[in-house]
Parts: sequence; structure tokens; C-alpha cells
Amino acid sequence: EYYSFCSFPQIGLCIEIFGSIDRPILQQAVSQIIAETETLRLRITEQLGEPCQVVCEPPENPLTFVEFGANVPARRAAEAWIEADFEQAMPPTCWPLFA
Repeated sequence: EYYSFCSFPQIGLCIEIFGSIDRPILQQAVSQIIAETETLRLRITEQLGEPCQVVCEPPENPLTFVEFGANVPARRAAEAWIEADFEQAMPPTCWPLFA
């Protein structure tokens, strides 16, 4: 029961891309990395009252794309979005362990 309400420390990454990207190709590349790496598909569950690690199938769409534009107010909006996301608790039983 303890594992259902505690949260992990979070590590963030923000990539600022100037120009266009091919989203389907990027999504495919990240999906392939996740499919080939069991540790990225790890899920912590509880069995008989004890924590248990299970390797799951890869998530369907592992990336979240958010566009804010290139001007200063957009940069502030992006930073605010990141800070708000970090304020959300991420219990170790959530899936996937990355977002």
C-alpha cells in the first residue's frame, strides 16, 4: 500500500528544436528504443503485499509534443508548463515511468 502514494524524484528534459521535425519518424525512433530496452518498460506493481517489477509492452505513443512558438512569451509559457508538470506527483506504480 505504501507504494501507491509515495512518489519518485523526477528528472526532466526539455529539448528546444528550431525548425521542423518529422514527428512520425521521431516517434518511431523513440518507440524502437523503448521496445529494445526492458528497463524503459519496467512497471512496479504489488503482489502479495510486496513490490514486484514487471516488464510491460511498449506504450503506443511515448512522446508528448507541445508547441509554444519561438518568442519570449512562448518560452515563459513552456517553462511554466514544465514547472507545473514537475509539481504533479509521480507514484512508482504509474506507467510508464517516463512521460
